[in-house]
Amino acid sequence: MGNRPTRRAIQGLRLQIAGHLQKIAEERIKAEPDDTLILHWQKELKAFSERLDRLEQRLSRQRKRGKRRS
Repeated sequence: MGNRPTRRAIQGLRLQIAGHLQKIAEERIKAEPDDTLILHWQKELKAFSERLDRLEQRLSRQRKRGKRRS
């Protein structure tokens, strides 16, 4: 994966994270929040965050070495 697809994946994950944080916030303000939904979104947030960290590390390594891969 080159720099451009990596940056696009990072951007997409950031949007997903923001969307899930919004969903959690909206669910929590309800009179009877659905804890199952909140837990599901929190698990997805963890997965998104881990993937985001890996992609950011990959992007950092690619920048350092000048993207010598073919």
